[in-house]
Amino acid sequence: MKNHPIQKRKITEGVTAEIFEYSPTKISKLYKPGFQHIQDIELNIISNLETLPLHSPKVFEKYNIDNRFGYIMGKINGNSLTELLEDNTVDTQTTINHIYTSQMKVSQCKISGPMQLFLL
Repeated sequence: MKNHPIQKRKITEGVTAEIFEYSPTKISKLYKPGFQHIQDIELNIISNLETLPLHSPKVFEKYNIDNRFGYIMGKINGNSLTELLEDNTVDTQTTINHIYTSQMKVSQCKISGPMQLFLL
């Protein structure tokens, strides 16, 4: 695990982590204090998703900065699903159908470990 300064421009912030721009093609996800335990669970999920025929970001490395854990991963350009739905950029029913179809593809894959809990 590396220790490097990654805090460039903040893209967004959620309950468990902050997302920063790392490079034009990568982002940095830095977990907030108290949520480091989620990192390994999420990394396991992402690693399993990388093996499936789905578009998912690749994780490049883990790091620690100021006793906060995070990882560098591929950046997916575009608007968030929330932005697209709020702006009426996409049709809600079509989007729901696409998410359902994607979930069904994931559910049909054979995966072991903690990821199984999310596919039940």
